[in-house]
Order: sequence, then structure tokens, then C-alpha cells
Amino acid sequence: MKRNLLTLEERTMIKEAVILTYVSDILDWERQRTEGSQNLLRNAHLLTLEAIFDRARLELIDIKKELKSRNIKYTEVDQRDDNFILSFEIWCRGYKEMFRITRDHAKSELGRKLGLVSGEIEALMKKRPAW
Repeated sequence: MKRNLLTLEERTMIKEAVILTYVSDILDWERQRTEGSQNLLRNAHLLTLEAIFDRARLELIDIKKELKSRNIKYTEVDQRDDNFILSFEIWCRGYKEMFRITRDHAKSELGRKLGLVSGEIEALMKKRPAW
């Protein structure tokens, strides 16, 4: 009998949810750092961070809703002995499975995700007239 394991699409959704969670953490850290700065462009930077944060949050909410509709849950496993791999327990339709991603791969995916958003912001800025 075949087990009801994750499909490739579901694994991708979990990976995106993990990456978006880390993106949100990084953006929150950057927001806190910027709020305390005396930079002249602080407000513009905060607005940009807030826009990116909102987009990441909405995408994460959509992914989590879809995972919930498929009866899939995941939690991070604390692995103090391995600093190179992020591990997650996944409960999928009554079965438990492990999902692992290296920190280097996660960092690469973070950069890719932030690059996509930065590109979209750049495109929007180019459409707007200068001053």
C-alpha cells in the first residue's frame, strides 16, 4: 500500500513557507535597526521594508492556508548539534516525515526571494515620474 507522502508541490510550499519565515525575521531585524538610526533616508527605507514585509506576510499566509487545507503541518526541530542543517517535522495526512534544508541553501533562497522583490520594487519605481 502506498503511503500518502508529500508531493513535490507540497514540499515546495513548505520550503517557501520556511524561507518566508526567515525573510520576515530578517526584515523585522532590519526595521528595528533602521528605526534606531539617524539616517536621512530612514523613512523611505522603513516604507520599503514595510512593503516587502507585508508582501512576504501575505504570501506566507496564503501558503499556510493551502497547507492547512491539505492537512499538512510542520514544526522546526531543534538540532543544537548540527549548525549546517535546518530540520522540520512534517505531519502529512496522518504520516510523519522529516524535511531538511542546508543553511547555505536556505541563505541562497533568501537572497533569491529578496532579489525578486527588489526587482519588482525597482520596476515600480521606474514607472513613477521623478520628483
